[in-house]
Amino acid sequence: MRDYAALPDLAGKIIASPTRRCEAFCGEVGDRGKTMRPSYVVLMVALPIAAVGAQQPTSITLSCNGTSKLMTAGDDTKPDPVTNLGMIVNFAERTVSFESYHIPFERADSTMVFHGTQAMSYAGTKLKPVTVDGSVDRVTGAASVTFLHERVGDNSTWELLCRPATRLF
Repeated sequence: MRDYAALPDLAGKIIASPTRRCEAFCGEVGDRGKTMRPSYVVLMVALPIAAVGAQQPTSITLSCNGTSKLMTAGDDTKPDPVTNLGMIVNFAERTVSFESYHIPFERADSTMVFHGTQAMSYAGTKLKPVTVDGSVDRVTGAASVTFLHERVGDNSTWELLCRPATRLF
């Protein structure tokens, strides 16, 4: 293989070769040929890091549709529709928020799992705490949420299909 670095530049022109670098990015010629300027090395290292950080948003707003069904002893309960339920997934706080619930999630891989117990109130009256378990598949958008109340007859489950919501303004 021929060593192109040993060839002289003709009238200051750059000779295209595998071992020579563009003079705009290079410093002075030394014993080992031209070396990369430190400022360009820093930029080349920093740019991929900035791009990786930009890939994960701090929150995602989802719009979910599906059904809500009471979990009773008999399966004769007709499910109620759930339409345009807003769900906010906040990666910075590691929480999932919908309606008046603000539940922490455990992991943020392909399936996000959330679990929490939250005390509820209605018109200034404190109600019994509710345990909320759920998951959201980040690939398909399928979500399942279970509400467990102290009174078993109030327990319900939601089966939803979520998609990223579009901003109105």
